[in-house]
Amino acid sequence: MLCSDSPKEFLFLFSSLLSWVGSFFLLGFFSEERRRGFNG
Repeated sequence: MLCSDSPKEFLFLFSSLLSWVGSFFLLGFFSEERRRGFNG
């Protein structure tokens, strides 16, 4: 667990991590949808 003094820094790290996770999730979701479309 990381201990940050300023909440702003924590928010920045959290938002960046969330954006990374969201982008990877969307990428996997769209690839899955495309695969399903090709199969169907």
